[in-house]
Amino acid sequence: MYNQLTFNGPSYGYTGAGTGNTVNGPLVRGKKFDFLACPSSPIEKLKDTGGGIVTQTAEYVGISGAVDDPVGTPNGFLNNLSTPQFAGGTCCANANFPNILNHIHARGGVLLVIKTINFRDITDGTSNTMAVSEQSAFAKSPAGQEIQINNNHGWMMGTDGNNVTHGARHFNLTTIRYSPNAVSEIGGTQLNGVGNNDGYNNGIFSSHEGGVQCALSDGSARFVSENVDLSTLKRVATRNDGQVVGEF
Repeated sequence: MYNQLTFNGPSYGYTGAGTGNTVNGPLVRGKKFDFLACPSSPIEKLKDTGGGIVTQTAEYVGISGAVDDPVGTPNGFLNNLSTPQFAGGTCCANANFPNILNHIHARGGVLLVIKTINFRDITDGTSNTMAVSEQSAFAKSPAGQEIQINNNHGWMMGTDGNNVTHGARHFNLTTIRYSPNAVSEIGGTQLNGVGNNDGYNNGIFSSHEGGVQCALSDGSARFVSENVDLSTLKRVATRNDGQVVGEF
């Protein structure tokens, strides 16, 4: 299937209604791939990803960086040491996700839109830098309702524009802002930057008790506790801040 996919045109990663529906959509529609799914996840493997087209959503997410700690926080990020960060956006607030527009997008991680990161760019060390983690459970509304927010337009969707700052959504990526499984708590969908289409700060969450599985940039996998120090998690999500990573 990979050899049949087209990568050199606009919107070809969107397999819902639109260009991707006629180019790559027929190849991936209705198909399930084990590597995209956590075996213990309760969320739907296939869903309407746009225009009534049913495709798979990824239950793992790329880490694009972390939100800076406030200036003056002990051992926190100061003055955007890692990379500039961007706020804003124009989509897609609704009653379940009123604060999605209050998001922050960082580019200090290893998986970014419109940019390739090489191993030499991971100056904090590949064993100290997270590349991928889980989005493999439901989020919860203030009423305790389970809501799927891991991806709205399927596993192939990247970005809806060439603007790396505000205005463009960056699918299948997240900027770490909250502790693991924070959105799975009641009221989690009300957090700033969280939403189903597609919140920059949806974060990492799973159905595993007590934390999430993640993959580091050296290819190793490990379990990260939901009680991990948030500043430590942010450092692990950042490739080049030059700070000492604590226990995680």
